Amino acid sequence: MRSAFHALLSPGLFRLFLASAVVVSHLTRLEIGRPAVSVFFLLSGYWVARMFESKYAILQKPVVAFYISRFWRLFPVFAACQLLAMALYWRVPDLLLLDGTRPDFAPLWVFRAFTILGTGSQPLMIAPAWSLDVEMQFYLLLPISMSLLALVPRPKRAGAALVLGLLFLPLSWNMRGLTTPFLPAHLSFFCFGIANADARWQPSRRLAFASIFGCAGAILAVLTVPATRALLLKFETPLPLDRYHALFTSFLALGIAPFVAYSVNLKSSSLDKHLGNFSYPFYLFHWLPFLWWRHHFGPLSFKADFGVMCAEIATMVGGALLIYWFIDRPCDAWRAAFVRRHFPRAAE
Repeated sequence: MRSAFHALLSPGLFRLFLASAVVVSHLTRLEIGRPAVSVFFLLSGYWVARMFESKYAILQKPVVAFYISRFWRLFPVFAACQLLAMALYWRVPDLLLLDGTRPDFAPLWVFRAFTILGTGSQPLMIAPAWSLDVEMQFYLLLPISMSLLALVPRPKRAGAALVLGLLFLPLSWNMRGLTTPFLPAHLSFFCFGIANADARWQPSRRLAFASIFGCAGAILAVLTVPATRALLLKFETPLPLDRYHALFTSFLALGIAPFVAYSVNLKSSSLDKHLGNFSYPFYLFHWLPFLWWRHHFGPLSFKADFGVMCAEIATMVGGALLIYWFIDRPCDAWRAAFVRRHFPRAAE
């Protein structure tokens, strides 16, 4: 019973839950995708900081190895989804981007669509791709950040990262919609993850559950009261509270931080690792079936169009599974082998 209980809290399944929250936010009016992405950034700060110290800092060329490895980790799935998106927009001439325009398909536009870094500064074929741009910006900054943190005495490093995160936190409150593709607006969550990685914080199970049930209770309370629904429901009228949406979702992401810290300390099974890795292609690819089904069937609801939405979700899961199994897994194995072969450990 205890092992089954821990399996429900495991880090891989939790990442899949976060990706599913983004999918739900696109399929429904419930706007829970933005706090989920902020939690993704917090997790990234934690895992990437730990990986840099334990796997890359010990190599002869740690920064070069880190940059190559991180770009390689993201690019195959990203490129596959971008190619599928280009084919979809080419096949459906009246399909528009979110800004109401058609893809440019000029050489420079196509090049920028595949660079990851800077992709979010032009109209996106895949809406969630903006967060990959932010992720790459964080990767570029991380070696410098870790070098600067190394100048701080060890007991104070986590506190320094935490203070830096608090200083940047107001930037996430002042932007419209939490989807700006610029790192400073999201840097606080990466910093909180780095602080957790350095402090090795291991909250109690009671605190972890208090955080996740507290956030769930806050969501239910907001949705129950008509005057506050605009905090989490799209197209809600009147809209006196939508300006506080970024503030509220930031606190939701921070409120679940104890559960995140508890989850990352649990051991992952082989299945859990697959679920966590699958969350990336699922998160990115789901936008394409969403576009196709909504273009042909218009707005859908679970109550009136249950069968169609089940087929839509099945297409999302099936396509993401194919990308994960035939592209992501082999490319990630090649990446790991390349790093081992070309970047030996530094001499003791």
